[in-house]
Amino acid sequence: MRGNTFEELYDFLENNHEVEFLYAGDYYVIQPQVQDNHAWLVILIGFQNKKRRDYTYLAKVEFEEKTPTREDVDELLNTKCFDGKSFMEIEDEVRILGVW
Repeated sequence: MRGNTFEELYDFLENNHEVEFLYAGDYYVIQPQVQDNHAWLVILIGFQNKKRRDYTYLAKVEFEEKTPTREDVDELLNTKCFDGKSFMEIEDEVRILGVW
């Protein structure tokens, strides 16, 4: 992973930040969302330069606390949603673009 360390990535996600990254020429975001009174940590494809395009959910983990726990982040990052691979398996090819 280029741009940040794993510890920084976990810290960002555990504190409800959005993380935008580039992988295999596509833009992705990991972010918390609230839908129907449920809180989710999600991976989406289809974001570019903070401007929404059509996007697709690749992975979704519901969390109970005010913010995602380390276990929630682990579950999301280990979900096989990149052509049968998890974020942890592709991390060498990921470039973090920004955190909001």
